Amino acid sequence: MALPPDPNVAYSVTSTWVRFVGLLNNVLFIEFNNGDCALYPGRGNVEMNLLLAAASKGRWVNFFPKFSGWPYQKIASPVPIIMGALDFEIDAIWTATTTLARVEAWGRGGASAGQTSGGGGAYAFVMHNSFIVGQNYDITVAAIGMQLLDAGLAIIQAAHAVGDVGGNIADSIGSTKYNGGNGKAGNGNLGGGGGACASESGNGQHGSEFCIGAPAGYQAGSGGNGGLANQPGSNGGNPGGGAGASGAGNASTFTGGAPRLRIFPLPVDLPNAVPS
Repeated sequence: MALPPDPNVAYSVTSTWVRFVGLLNNVLFIEFNNGDCALYPGRGNVEMNLLLAAASKGRWVNFFPKFSGWPYQKIASPVPIIMGALDFEIDAIWTATTTLARVEAWGRGGASAGQTSGGGGAYAFVMHNSFIVGQNYDITVAAIGMQLLDAGLAIIQAAHAVGDVGGNIADSIGSTKYNGGNGKAGNGNLGGGGGACASESGNGQHGSEFCIGAPAGYQAGSGGNGGLANQPGSNGGNPGGGAGASGAGNASTFTGGAPRLRIFPLPVDLPNAVPS
């Protein structure tokens, strides 16, 4: 049975290529595992349902939009807004509204020290299918990382950076984990560029000794740029980017990007909401 039309809707799917499929103002969009998101003008609810019903989402996408040459526009992901994603950067309590949720976490970025920049936070992901509706779960910015707790036990944890060392997977918990990029000591009178926070696309890139902060991965914070001689550095991007260090002769220090925990509550009575 086809799903009822909805002008803005998103479904989580399990595929080697695709992670979300949906409609934005009745137009089909597909979000890929590498973070790219494409909008397909002229395609809508019919194509979305065909894709959701396909045994292999990747093969369907490879044959129809790609091989058939459907026109598309590259867009920023509308999924967080459509699905009502909840973002937390401080200690909080989440009351579960569904048994299934996609949970992501980014650790805090490291601060700069002298001419050495901060590292980026780690990234962790888990699809958790045993939340209890109505039960409270603690979101905690712990000393070691950003956590979601069930009765004191971590469901997910993304490690913070420690100074110029990026957050690492050894101190993280999740089904997918990536290391944050390391900071860097500046070259000569330059301040080092901060390391990038890790993302679901992979490990964060390391900062540069020549002032340049590492670029951000998908939905993660970039490293802050370092300063020239006598010039200040800059804070790391949110979430989890490492701070850029000041150049020689400037004593200013900067902070890393804030940690973040994101919860996507997912309906369990819709096709493809549960990984298969």
